[in-house]
Amino acid sequence: MRIITVQVLSTIADKPHAYRFNETDNWLMFDPYEVAISANGTNWRSSYDEPDLKDIYCYGVDIAKATPVDTLRTFSGTDGQTIDSTRYETRAITAHFLAKAITAEDGDLASDALQRFFASRDPFWLVFGGRFGQPYKRWLVKAGVVTVTAANEQSALIDVPFTNLTGYARSVVNSVEFAAHPELYGGFGINLPAGTSYAYTSSQCDVYNPSDITVDPLKQHHDLTITIKGAGKPTITNATTGTEFAYTKTLTASDTLVLSRANPYLNNSQDGINSDHGWIELAPGHNTITVAGLTNPQVTFDFAWYFL
Repeated sequence: MRIITVQVLSTIADKPHAYRFNETDNWLMFDPYEVAISANGTNWRSSYDEPDLKDIYCYGVDIAKATPVDTLRTFSGTDGQTIDSTRYETRAITAHFLAKAITAEDGDLASDALQRFFASRDPFWLVFGGRFGQPYKRWLVKAGVVTVTAANEQSALIDVPFTNLTGYARSVVNSVEFAAHPELYGGFGINLPAGTSYAYTSSQCDVYNPSDITVDPLKQHHDLTITIKGAGKPTITNATTGTEFAYTKTLTASDTLVLSRANPYLNNSQDGINSDHGWIELAPGHNTITVAGLTNPQVTFDFAWYFL
C-alpha cells in the first residue's frame, strides 16, 4: 500500500510563542494556536505562512459539544416511541484572534485579512495546532461572518465563526499513514498503543480504532479500505461489531481484493457480484477480527478516525 505523508502545519523553525526572557521583540503574552486550512485534505495552508496574517494570532478556540439527534418512530397502540436512527447535528466552532494594532482602524484591516484567508464558497478542512491544539483532528467547516469585538490603538480582538458540517472531526490522515508517522500529526495526544499496526499476516487481527464512534462505511459513508491478498475464498468477520464480508470467488496469490467502504474490487475492477454484499464496521477500541478461507493472508485496514 502506498503511504502519502501530508504536511499539515507550517515548517518554519521558530514558530510564534509566548514572550520568553530577553525576547525584546516578542510582544505575544500567550502561546497561540496554529490554524491550517485545506480544500482537499492533502494540500494545506498555515496561518503562519501567510504574510497578511503577520501579528494576527489565534488565542482561543470554542468548540460546541456534539449534539446527537434521534429520529423516533411511533407505533399505533404501543406506549412510547422507539429510536429509528441517531445522527449528529452540525456544531459551532469559534476561533478568537488577537491582532497587533497601531490605530483603532487596524482592527478592520486585520479582520479583512482573516476574511480573505478563510473565504471559500465550498466547505474546507480546518486544523488547530500549537501547544494547546489537537493537530491530528481536522474539521469540515464553512466560515461565517468575521467580527471585530474590540479595538484600540494597541490591539484588536476578532472572532471567526465556523459551522462544522459533519458534527465531528476526522483524523488528518488515515490509520496506515498515522501509525507509520505519529510524530508528524500530533499523534501522541491520541495515546495510540505502542507498536500499533494495521497490516496483518495471520488470520487473527486485533484492529485498534481510536475513534469516539463506530466507523460505519455503509450508513455513514465512513472511509474504510480493507486490502486482502492470499489464496482462497476470504471471509472477514468482526466479532466485536457482528459484521461480516465474504467473497465467493477463489483468489490466487497474485490477486488483490480491495473492500472500499462496502464495494469490493478485484484487481481494480468492481466485483460485487462475487460477494455477499456484506461490510465491516469498526467499534471504538479493540476489534477482534478473523480472516478465514485464505492461505498466506495479507490484510491491511486503512481507515479514518472520527472524534466527537
